[in-house]
Amino acid sequence: MASKHKKYVKCPAVTGKQLIKLFKHIGTIKGKVNHGLAMHLIVNGKQVITIIPDKSDSIPESTLGLILGPNQTTLGKKGLLSLINKYGL
Repeated sequence: MASKHKKYVKCPAVTGKQLIKLFKHIGTIKGKVNHGLAMHLIVNGKQVITIIPDKSDSIPESTLGLILGPNQTTLGKKGLLSLINKYGL
């Protein structure tokens, strides 16, 4: 059976709305804040809260790096790539 999602080997540019849609698979939206949405996520058995910009524009690489980094979700690019390949963009 063929997968319905394109398989990525390199992280594509993602918008805030796409990232929120992906993160809904591993967490819930807790509320709206000045710069986007606060999300409660379960990552590697840990509960984390992070803010995702609620925009249709691509998230700048530096901002995405902070969201995926050790002080927020700890997913890293490999974790994001895994979510994209599992659930699609």
